[in-house]
Amino acid sequence: MNRIGNGSKRQVRLKRNAQAIYQDLVDQFGFTASYESVKRFMRALRHIDPKQFDRLEFAPGEEA
Repeated sequence: MNRIGNGSKRQVRLKRNAQAIYQDLVDQFGFTASYESVKRFMRALRHIDPKQFDRLEFAPGEEA
């Protein structure tokens, strides 16, 4: 499952949906678990990997 899990993390970063990832798992690896299990796994990954942002603070007139 580790190899599949690592590939799925990459797929989440590429914004692929769970249905497409599930189909790839079935086709490429002979995945036998349910689609619901993939959805649960993907949901957990999306919550772990928040988008990064940097807060920039400037005094009035300083940004220009």
